[in-house]
Amino acid sequence: MQSKKINRLNFFSRILEKKNSIYFISVNNLTIEDKISLQIELNKIGLELTVLKNGLFRKTISTKFPQYVNLESIIQGFCFIVYPKLDSNNLEFNSLREFAVLLEKKKSLLFLGGIHENKLVNKTLLEDVISIKNPLDVYKDLISVISSPQYSVNNSLKRISNNLVTILNTQK
Repeated sequence: MQSKKINRLNFFSRILEKKNSIYFISVNNLTIEDKISLQIELNKIGLELTVLKNGLFRKTISTKFPQYVNLESIIQGFCFIVYPKLDSNNLEFNSLREFAVLLEKKKSLLFLGGIHENKLVNKTLLEDVISIKNPLDVYKDLISVISSPQYSVNNSLKRISNNLVTILNTQK
């Protein structure tokens, strides 16, 4: 029994030491099938999921990582710890965005907070990430601007400046 706890403590230590992005989610009414489905979805976007043993996690923080003592207040009840896959230390932006979208879709999951790039974060991070355009959409917009004829861009700029002149003339 003790070796299981020691293994778990070492596991949490490795995550806190090596990962710069760690998130905690609370779960309501989760079946085994739901957990497996969630795990598969997270694996597709480059994330791992583990059930958090609150007491052992708190012990890991208090003994080895006192800089993360503020995490203790957010890990209440039954929750999961989500982190980048073991072969990757950093989380790509697309993975973070897909994670945020997934949490927004699944109402049974509640984002509690976590660490992102070694800073404490809350739900605001996910809201900001969702509000940023997908990089593919940005590239499409950029290409459409570049590919539009030069005279179209010039006409647009002239139209805007003409509208401004008209507005300023009416203010006299």
